[in-house]
Amino acid sequence: MDVSVTPMVAMGVRQPYTQQAIAENGSWNADSTIYTVYLHLSGSDNTDGLNRIYVANAKDNEHFECPLENKRFNVPVAVAGSMSTGFMATAGVGHINLEWNNNNVNFDDFLGYNIYRYQIDTAGVSTDSVLVNNMLIQDTLYTDYNVTAGERYYYFYRILRTDMMESASSKVVTAIPESTILGDANGNMQVDVTDIVTTVSHILGQNPQPFIFDVADVNADGNINILDVIGIIRIISQPNSQPSRTLYSATYTIENGILYVDCPDAIGGVQVILSNISNANFTVLEALNGFEHVSTALPNGNILFLSYSCIGNTIPAGRHALLRIGEAGLGDIILSDPTGNQIEAVPYNTTAIISSSMAQLNIGKPYPNPFSNSITIPYSVNSETVGKVDFIIVDMLGRIIDKVELGIQTVGEHKTMWAPKQNLTNGIYFIQMRANGLTTQSTKIVYSK
Repeated sequence: MDVSVTPMVAMGVRQPYTQQAIAENGSWNADSTIYTVYLHLSGSDNTDGLNRIYVANAKDNEHFECPLENKRFNVPVAVAGSMSTGFMATAGVGHINLEWNNNNVNFDDFLGYNIYRYQIDTAGVSTDSVLVNNMLIQDTLYTDYNVTAGERYYYFYRILRTDMMESASSKVVTAIPESTILGDANGNMQVDVTDIVTTVSHILGQNPQPFIFDVADVNADGNINILDVIGIIRIISQPNSQPSRTLYSATYTIENGILYVDCPDAIGGVQVILSNISNANFTVLEALNGFEHVSTALPNGNILFLSYSCIGNTIPAGRHALLRIGEAGLGDIILSDPTGNQIEAVPYNTTAIISSSMAQLNIGKPYPNPFSNSITIPYSVNSETVGKVDFIIVDMLGRIIDKVELGIQTVGEHKTMWAPKQNLTNGIYFIQMRANGLTTQSTKIVYSK
């Protein structure tokens, strides 16, 4: 070989395989047949993976250029992985603790750590890796609270450098978070007033940690709201009781800037969203005396208001003035009975309290909900005396949006479909089921196109 020419030696995990130069202490052996060169690797080199060796520019002893070599030789590199031998994941109740060491982190341009997480579905396919931490981690401890009990999670970390480039990935660790008893929102293995505070804090968007969604969702409807707060209060005060199964409907109206609710059952909790208003511009009225009140401004400028009683106070059945809201709009209202069961709240424009006809005619849960194109409405007829059946769709102000006329129905299970007109705006609507022109039941739907 022509020892006067220094070959170019490099490696890389992808074409052209020249990402990492190999150029330390290169030398030829005595008979000029072997060229030896070295590369010292650290985690900051970002070379982990199967690297292809690249050799170019060498000349033989007759000074002819040798063919390019970039197809035959591969070398596995796992520097970052070997540096993370102390990385471990420990499962807890509603969280996973991650711990690692930095004994081998000797980067001059070290900034901090980023933690990534992924899962593997039932088909064995990995989900995309997502960044877990909101801020760059300086310590070697991190707790992931945004997990679901019983699901397996996989983690790795990368080191961020001052050039804003990350190192290769550490080794992967895995754990399955544990669950706890129903209502134990903060994971301390008991249900008490701190779980009420934690759940309210979550509803207000204050991101309490830890917060265990699946046990805080007492009614298992996939949402955390006033119903779950009242459900936790029931678990604390009446641990052996079960939530009420009696279904009620309440009407609400805004008269002279005052929100009224009329309900045939006692109310245990209220959740309201007000628009075009500030915290200083609404007043809690006498019906909510003896209740705790909390409110917060939402990112969209609306106000979220919650009212509940930790000692089981209720609003008696009947018509009551709850809030003075002036010219504010009502974005949503959720009412809970004293056991955490939802009382359907519908705007007052017809007699919307469930009557004895409910025993003869029942509306099921529309699906999908929320919906974008059309929604299926299941219902059952239990008597031939119900007469003509139809559905009225109304908005939050009680205005009729559409009507589905079904006529005389036979006894049995049925379903119908409703598709809104193209000009319908996104928002909350109500489907009111009627028999012979009288409203018997109502259910809430969410349209999001």
